[in-house]
Amino acid sequence: MKNNTATPLRLTTLTVAIAASLFTVSATADTVTDWNKYTVWATKAATSLTTGTASLAQNSNVATRIEAIEARAVFDAVNVFDHFSPTSYYYNAAAPTGATAKSAAAAAAQAAHDVLLGALPNPASGSWNPTRDWLNTQLASDLAALGVTAADPGIAVGQAAAAAALAARAEDFSAIRTTYTPSSNLSVSTTNTVIPNATGNPGIGLWRPSNGAAGVNDPITGAPTGFDASGAIQAAAGIDFNWKNVTPFSLTTVKKQLLVATVPPALTIGSDEYNAELDFVKTHGQDSANPGNRSHDQTLQALFYKSDAELFVNEAARLASASRNLTLDQNAKLFAVLANALADARIAAFQSKYDLTFWRPITALNANPDGSVSTYTWKPLATTPSHPSNTGGHSATGAAGAEILRAFFKSDNIQKNGTPVTLTTLPWLIGTNNGTGQVDPLVFGGDATTRTVSSFSKLQLENGRSRIYLGVHFGNDDYQGQTLGLTVADAIINTKTDPAAAGLSVFWGNANTPNNKYLKAILTANSATSGFFGL
Repeated sequence: MKNNTATPLRLTTLTVAIAASLFTVSATADTVTDWNKYTVWATKAATSLTTGTASLAQNSNVATRIEAIEARAVFDAVNVFDHFSPTSYYYNAAAPTGATAKSAAAAAAQAAHDVLLGALPNPASGSWNPTRDWLNTQLASDLAALGVTAADPGIAVGQAAAAAALAARAEDFSAIRTTYTPSSNLSVSTTNTVIPNATGNPGIGLWRPSNGAAGVNDPITGAPTGFDASGAIQAAAGIDFNWKNVTPFSLTTVKKQLLVATVPPALTIGSDEYNAELDFVKTHGQDSANPGNRSHDQTLQALFYKSDAELFVNEAARLASASRNLTLDQNAKLFAVLANALADARIAAFQSKYDLTFWRPITALNANPDGSVSTYTWKPLATTPSHPSNTGGHSATGAAGAEILRAFFKSDNIQKNGTPVTLTTLPWLIGTNNGTGQVDPLVFGGDATTRTVSSFSKLQLENGRSRIYLGVHFGNDDYQGQTLGLTVADAIINTKTDPAAAGLSVFWGNANTPNNKYLKAILTANSATSGFFGL
C-alpha cells in the first residue's frame, strides 16, 4: 500500500487567522505530540481540550486505524523537509522552495488535521461537526502560534501527505462494519426486527452475547453494568466481525495470519488451568456488591484501565517524549511506529477472537452443564465487551505499545529519570464503556480516573490483569493477548520494512521485563495477582 508518487491533488486553502488559543505549547511538547493528542481525543469525539460527545466515541479498532493513518501522514510530511528517513509511507517529494524553520511543524499540523477531517465519521446529521469545528479552530491557532502564513509550503505538503495517506487506506476493508451473533442467539422483536439475545446456547465454551450494552451505571463504581434497572441483561451483538480482514499497516496480511497462528491455545473446559482461572475471576471480578478477594487497589486498576487502551498508551508515549525533549523528527518516528503497532495488534487480536470464539466469564460462571444460561446470578464489575474472550484485545494493545516504547527509548522507564507519572482520562468518557469508572477516593484510596506508574512494564501488566479484576476476561486471555501484542511489535521491529522502525531493536531488559522471553514466567510466578497459573 506504499505510494511514493505524488498524486494530482485539489488543494484547499485554510485561512490562517489568529484564533483564541485553546492550548499553550510548552517547551516539552511540539506539533507532532500535540496533534497526536488531538487525534486520539478526536476519535473520542472531543469538541475542545476539555469537552466531548461521549455517545460518539469510536472504539479502539476504529480509533487506532485513524491514528495510524494520521501518524503516517505526519511522518511523511515532516520527512519532506527534514529528510530523517530514506523511505516514506505514502508521500515522497522534494523539499519545496521557500521553506522556513517552521514549515515542517506546519506540515505536521496540516497533515494531521486533514487526515482527521477525512477519516472521522461525517454523517448527514452533522453530529460530528463540533469535533470538526474544534479541529479547524485548533489548526488555525497552532499555525498562528508557529507564525506561518497560508503561503508557507508546509501547508501544501501537509495537505498532500494527508491526501496520499487517506487514498492509500481507502480500500482497506474497514468501511463495511459487520457484527457476529450465533444463530442460536437471534430473536425477532415485537417490532419484527432481528435482535441478539443472551439466552440462546451455541454450545459449551462458545461465545454468545452477554451484558455488552451499557445498561445502568453502578452507583459505587460509576461504570456501566450491562443490566437495566430491573436487572435484565442488555445483550449486544459481537462487534467488528470484519476487523480480522482489515489490511494491516506494517505487517503483511500473511505475516499477520502467521502471528495469529502462534497465539497460545484456548483453555480446555474442565482442565485444571480452566478451573483455577474460573475460580480466580469468580472471586476477583464480581460486581461491587460482592467484591470477594478483590482489593481496593485492584478495583482501581480495573476501573482505570477499563478505558480504551490506546488512550493511556499514547499518553505514556507523550510523557516519555517530553521527559527526553525529543525533536520533531524523533516524535514523527516515535508516534508512527507506535500507531502502526497498536493498529496491527488490534487487527490481529480480532482475527484471533473470531477464530477461537471462546466464551466470556459471565457466561461460563452462570452456565448450566449443557452450556445454556438460565439466569445471570454472577455479574462482573462492569459491562463485558461485545466480542469473544480469546484473545484479549486490551492486553494485546497494551503489550504492543509497551514493547514499542521500550524499544524506542531503550529503557523501561516512562520518565527518563524513572520517577512516576500520573496517567489521566478524558472527562467526558468517565462512566461510559470507553472510559474509566469513578469511585469514592475516601473508600478506595483513589477515584479510578488516574493511575500512577513509572514503567512501561507496569502499565502493560496492570492493564492486562485489570481485565480479570473487571470480570470480563480469564487469565489465559490476558496471556494470549500480551503474547500476541508483543509478537506483533517484535515483528515490526525486526523485519525493518516499516520506515519508522529503522534502527530499533527489541529491549530485552531483565527477568522482570514482560517481553516474550519472560512474560509467561512473570505471570505464573505472580498467579495470585495475574490469575494465570500455567498448569
